Amino acid sequence: MRPRIRTLVASVAAVVLLTAVTVSAVLAHGGFGRGGGKSNVTTAIEEQTGLSQEDLRARLADGESLADIIEAEGGDLEAVVTAALTAFDEKIEALASRGAGDPHPFVIGEEATQNMFEMIQHCAQAGLARLAR
Repeated sequence: MRPRIRTLVASVAAVVLLTAVTVSAVLAHGGFGRGGGKSNVTTAIEEQTGLSQEDLRARLADGESLADIIEAEGGDLEAVVTAALTAFDEKIEALASRGAGDPHPFVIGEEATQNMFEMIQHCAQAGLARLAR
């Protein structure tokens, strides 16, 4: 494989992996969306599993991965990853077209940043729990 193609494939794989980890982590800590709103990703996960965010958080806290939960509930993981990648693409487009004074689509604010740090801690604890099994 040529170096540029290998780099592209590795980059895409990293984005997909990061997306899956992020989706699991954010759900474990309360869901997506600014200002408490529900995102298309959260909606896709709920549609693919039939579970509430509370049920998803509980199962994630018990050490199950999002992929395992979706599979166990008969859902389509690809649909969830597609929703996450679409949301990311929308932010990239918003970034490219934003004007002076428009909010930055990737800046989430102090409260959401604190939630993210708590989410990372939660994910680390869940990972440790999985390793202890």
